Amino acid sequence: MFLHRGSVQVIAGLLIFWACISFGSSQDDQVKVFFSKARIQSQEDTLLTINLVVSGIFRENFTCNLTFTSMTAMEFQDFVPIDRSADFVVGRTMSSAVRIAMVKDGVWEGTENLRVTFDLPVGNTNIQKGSPDSLQISILDTNVVQVSFMNGTVSTREPDGPVTLALNSYGAYNREFPISIQCNEVDPPQAINGADYSFSRSRVTFNDFDREETVSSEFEIDILDDFISESTESFICFLLTPFGTTGIIAGEPNTLTVNIFDDDELEVHFSAATYQGIEGSAVEVNLNASRQFSTPFEVEVFAVSLSKMVLGQTSEAISGKDYANPSLIGGGRLQFDNSTTGLMSTSMFINLIQDEIVETDEKFGIRFAIIEGDIDLNISSVSPLTAIVTITNDDILYVRFINPSITVDESEPSIEVYLEAVQEDPDNPGSYVPAKFEDAFQARIVVQAGTAKVRDDYRISGSSRDVIFKRGTTISTPLKINIINDEVSECNETFTLSLRIAGVEKQKRVKIIPDSSNTSVVTIEDDDITTVEFQQADYSVSETENIKSVFLITKGTFEGDRTFKIIDMPLTAEANQDYILQTSSAILRDGSTISDPINVMIVNDDLSEDIEEMTLALSIPQDEIYCNAIYGGLTTTNLTIDDNDKLLLNFERLSQNVSEGETFVNIGLVLGGAMWLDTAIEIEVYPVEDGSAESTIDFNEIHKVATFSASQSMPSVVAIGITDDYVSEPTESFKVELTIPEIYRYRISSDNPSTVVTILDDDVSNIFFNESVINVREMPDDNIVTLNLFTDGSFANDQTIQIFTTNGTAIEGSDYELLTKEVIITAGANASSDIQLKLLNNDVTEGVHTFTVTFSLNDDNMMNNARIGNPMTIIVNIIDDEVSVLEFTEPVVYIKEASTPDPNNVQLMLTSNLIFESTQNYKVVIRSGTATAGEDYTLITDTITLTAGENLATPIIVQILNDDTVEELFEDFYVTVEIPPNSGGILGPIEEVNVFIEDDDKLAVSFEISLANVVAREDEGVIGVKFVLREGTVFEAFNISFALESGTATEFLDYYIRTAGDFDVENIATFERFSNESTEATIRLVDDLECEENETFTLVASVSNETANRVDLVSPITALATIIDNDFGCDQPAILSFEDVLLTVSECDGTVNIPVLRVGTINTKLIIPVNVTELTARNGEDFNVKTPSIEFSPAKKFGEVANIVIDILADGQEETNNEGFSLSLVLPDAISFRRSSITVIIEDDNLC
Repeated sequence: MFLHRGSVQVIAGLLIFWACISFGSSQDDQVKVFFSKARIQSQEDTLLTINLVVSGIFRENFTCNLTFTSMTAMEFQDFVPIDRSADFVVGRTMSSAVRIAMVKDGVWEGTENLRVTFDLPVGNTNIQKGSPDSLQISILDTNVVQVSFMNGTVSTREPDGPVTLALNSYGAYNREFPISIQCNEVDPPQAINGADYSFSRSRVTFNDFDREETVSSEFEIDILDDFISESTESFICFLLTPFGTTGIIAGEPNTLTVNIFDDDELEVHFSAATYQGIEGSAVEVNLNASRQFSTPFEVEVFAVSLSKMVLGQTSEAISGKDYANPSLIGGGRLQFDNSTTGLMSTSMFINLIQDEIVETDEKFGIRFAIIEGDIDLNISSVSPLTAIVTITNDDILYVRFINPSITVDESEPSIEVYLEAVQEDPDNPGSYVPAKFEDAFQARIVVQAGTAKVRDDYRISGSSRDVIFKRGTTISTPLKINIINDEVSECNETFTLSLRIAGVEKQKRVKIIPDSSNTSVVTIEDDDITTVEFQQADYSVSETENIKSVFLITKGTFEGDRTFKIIDMPLTAEANQDYILQTSSAILRDGSTISDPINVMIVNDDLSEDIEEMTLALSIPQDEIYCNAIYGGLTTTNLTIDDNDKLLLNFERLSQNVSEGETFVNIGLVLGGAMWLDTAIEIEVYPVEDGSAESTIDFNEIHKVATFSASQSMPSVVAIGITDDYVSEPTESFKVELTIPEIYRYRISSDNPSTVVTILDDDVSNIFFNESVINVREMPDDNIVTLNLFTDGSFANDQTIQIFTTNGTAIEGSDYELLTKEVIITAGANASSDIQLKLLNNDVTEGVHTFTVTFSLNDDNMMNNARIGNPMTIIVNIIDDEVSVLEFTEPVVYIKEASTPDPNNVQLMLTSNLIFESTQNYKVVIRSGTATAGEDYTLITDTITLTAGENLATPIIVQILNDDTVEELFEDFYVTVEIPPNSGGILGPIEEVNVFIEDDDKLAVSFEISLANVVAREDEGVIGVKFVLREGTVFEAFNISFALESGTATEFLDYYIRTAGDFDVENIATFERFSNESTEATIRLVDDLECEENETFTLVASVSNETANRVDLVSPITALATIIDNDFGCDQPAILSFEDVLLTVSECDGTVNIPVLRVGTINTKLIIPVNVTELTARNGEDFNVKTPSIEFSPAKKFGEVANIVIDILADGQEETNNEGFSLSLVLPDAISFRRSSITVIIEDDNLC
């Protein structure tokens, strides 16, 4: 029977007052009351009857009250007691039924329990509780709750993280219950727990009580990212209801399929953006996958054309001509498998064809395409999806100047400089032939500093310094250089042109020949001559003046200041008494045509004296810096000092008479006082105003000089020549005036400055030479000398004058010959005639020798009033042109040191190219070099004699001594002679003899003991080589050479001799003077990054033939060098390193590659970021880093080199300092390094 909750409550209220009534019983009988069962089950919506049983005989009725205690079942909700007591009637009942109504609440609760107990009647001790005295009732729930997945299928994407799933429940419940979820893989493609997803929560609890509607409960499954490109994967989840729990069942859908869509895109690209190979080789090409993948696949590789922008300065390679088409090689396909090492495809080899043409590097492109197939992978092509293959030409094109030196006159407007392209002759190494090349290229001509200045002396025409080599020609276009004529005197100036090949041209295999042809020296010959002279020929100054300034002037200007020496030469003025030269050097400033003042301080001595004179002379040094400076016309200037102490000077008479027959008239001058020095007073002769006497016809208008000596009191007389004109005429007169020179006017005055001379005519003519002394030079050929004979009058007819000579030191017939024995003076006024002499060359050194020429008048001449004038003789000085050149027969003499105590003698001979007229004696002078007088030699002959008429002097004898000293190499001394001045001899080119004394003792030299066997690590870079002196003392430096003999080590691959330049090999060690060991020579070791055994080579010492005369090599003369390999095998961890810690580049270099070396193995591709630190250079202004990171591939087993590409930016500005920046590698913890940073210095070059 089903009871509703309201009815049950009423019945329970009516029954609550019932009690157990006892009707009495025997106290002697024990009565026990107990439940018929200890446990009993029932269901909802039933009426349950339970029995309380009595055993024994009871005498009276009794009632037991029942107590219902909830365990999990709730009274009135889950059950309602109908009976709350059990009645026992004597004689009628042995058991009593109690009814309990089970309530159907419509809510699943599971099995619920309650406990029933009873109470015994009070006061009746015969009734006791038996067993069981309690009853547990289990109410079985008849309600059902269905649990199902909210969806039967769910899709998610890797890696969305946790995916939230929901379970639905249908039906009410008021107690929580768990649901277990189990997930399993399905058939492929299956997702794997722990690899593709992680399900850590396997139970879901429902605890949303008292709800009859649908209830959801959520749980999460973690979706994992395996970073593997794969197809969509799935797994399935099942519901597991609680074991042993009724009423909880699985509804539909009771399974859940989860689909995981893969998000790992598989990117495929070439293993490198660029590949490079040399003509005639093969390039290995492969592809890389970005991640692991689940399904193998294939790609096809094929050749493509490249754009001009990509090609840049290179040419495009042609398929079939420069390379084999990759689609024809290996099928053109590359395979990817899905093994653990399948991130790289199989390899393809592209053959590069050797075309034997000098050309730029060529490029072609390769691309790939994914071959579509039955694969479900998310594959995409990423950069580099086009790879560039560069074919490196293995021929070298050299560029050099056609003319290593160019000379140009400053007046020429310009020059053109050409280069030529050559390549090394394969049949004759070291020589070059015209080059054959395919592509045009250019080279830059760089101007280096010299003495010539750009913009002042020359200027490059145009804005570019690049010259172009066009295809088919080996001569470049010219570089035009404009020559600037600055019209300034200067030395020849030079500047140097050198070559520079830009980075893009270096890719074309263009290089510079490393010899003298890689530079060209341009010499600009200056054509501007500047003359230097004094501004005036004469200066005058009063003794009262303090300073007199004199100046130099130029025709033309100089570049820079020039200093010229000024020499003072006293005449009548005395240095430091009458003047002091304050400026001994005159300075001509840059561009000026007049010098700074040359100051002469005038000394006022308060003495009355004559006019004083001194001369200043200009001296131009012969130094190189004074080139194109020459003397002008005024190389000297005279300075006249006028005394300020005045004296009175007058003619002795105001007038006087003279006969025309007299040759002169004496004019007296009277000086009122004494002079401090002899003073010459100049008298000028003029006709009187009426002009009766005519100059040159009646008198000789020649200025005469009257001299007054110190303390002279008598008049000074001068003679004025009177001319007999043979013309009858009245008395004639002329005026004689004295003119006081300006320099004397401040100290001499006159109140009678003129006198009148009256000529009493007697028509007398004087005959005389025009000069009294003549100097002539003896010539290699006979020399004709002409003398002049004059008359100051006029003859009525021709006059024959006899000429004769008088020997002095010159002898007629030997030194001269008189060709003119007589001369004729023709009728007329002031006639003259020539006398000719022939000078004879006798090839004898004689010095200056003289003779006298004179004339005589006969009676006929006297009858014609001819008179001997003045000078009547002329002295001829013959300056000899024969200078004897004296020199030794040999410049150097070698003689061995005496091997015994007995000395050796050496004879030295002096010769003359001409003979002397008289015997000559010369003093022997000896000058020590490294030899010491008295120890190494003794001079025996201190004077030698050259006899007149002979060419060979007596010998000079020097005695060579044995000093018994070890190893002196060569000791030397010098021997010469002193030539007396004015002796007619000079020393010739071999003016002295260098005597070398060769020592007979040798040195003993060997390798240093420690070098007999030397060991060095491959990465130490160098091995030092030294030699030691075993015996002797080094008095003169010498060199020891050594050669390298390959053993297991190979020259240039494992080692090479360190070089000072490109080709200057330094395989020499030097012993300096007094040293016991040599300098150290260096052998470079090559770290070849290869795994190999230790290698050896041998050093062999040697000396030159010359050195062998004084040095013996003793053991050890060989040394064994062992190179310890540092590459540690092929399985060592990777080490990264820059090649250097410092790199210097030019602003004009363009693109620069900075290599980073990897040694050792890596398992995966390395991407190393490059960190840039600005120092003084600015990124983007001075340089641009094109490689933000570098990559290393595990395919390179032993190691590899990655380049950091830097663009060096030329700003075209001249900067004071060089600029710099640094690069460093950001390395993972697992990677070791040797040099992880490098500093780059940019040298400024504003000519780029």
